[in-house]
Amino acid sequence: MSTAHHTLWSLLVLAVFQVALVRAQAAPPPITSPRYGDVWTVGETRVVTWDITDVQVVSNDQTKFLVGRLSLGHLVDDSVAGFRLWSGEPLAAGFNLSDKQVSVVVPDVPTGNNYMLSLQQTDGLSELFTIQNPNDPNGTGAVPSSISVSTLPLTTPSPSSTSSSTSSATATSPASSGTSSKSDSTSSATSASASPAPTSKSSAARGSMAGIGLVLVGVFVAVFWTI
Repeated sequence: MSTAHHTLWSLLVLAVFQVALVRAQAAPPPITSPRYGDVWTVGETRVVTWDITDVQVVSNDQTKFLVGRLSLGHLVDDSVAGFRLWSGEPLAAGFNLSDKQVSVVVPDVPTGNNYMLSLQQTDGLSELFTIQNPNDPNGTGAVPSSISVSTLPLTTPSPSSTSSSTSSATATSPASSGTSSKSDSTSSATSASASPAPTSKSSAARGSMAGIGLVLVGVFVAVFWTI
C-alpha cells in the first residue's frame, strides 16, 4: 500500500471512530447557577441550575432519562488539574438531567471564594463562587479532605423508582404515544415536558454531527478508490 493510500486509510478509520464517539458520549450540561460572584452560606439550601440545550438527556436507546451527579470542589495549587473535587461526597445524585435544576444543602467548609461545582465528575465545571462560613468568617480554617453532606429528597422521581405512580411515568419512553388511561396520559405528558423527546435539539445536534462524519467517510472512500 502506497503512502497516499495508507494516509487516506488512516483518515477513514479516524472519521469512523469520531462518528462512533459522537454517538457514544454525552457532554455534560453547562451549569448556569451559581455564577461568578455568587455567595452561598453554610447550612442554607440553594438551587443549582443547568442548561440542556443541545445536550443529551435521554439514553441512546431512548428508554430512560440520564441521571446526574453534582459534586463540590475548590481550587488547589498541588494538583495537575488545578482543582480538587469532593466526588466521594456528592451534594446530590440520581436526579434527572432533564430536570434542569436540583436543590442542595451548602456543606460545612471554610470561608473561601474559590469553590466550584461539577456536574458529572470532572466535566461540566461551574464558575467560581464564594461560600461563607459563620464559624470561620476569615477563611482561616483548613480545607478538609472529606466533607459531611446533607442530601435533600429529589423533587422528581428517578427512573429506578418502583412506586406505581412513578412507574407509569418512567416506564413510558420519552416518545410515549399517550394511549393509556387519563391518569397515565397525564404522567406521560409530564414526562415528555420534563425531558426532550428523541426528536429534540439534542438528538438533532448529534445526528448532524454524525451526518458530517459520514459525509467525510464518503469523501475519503471516493478519493481512496480514484488514486
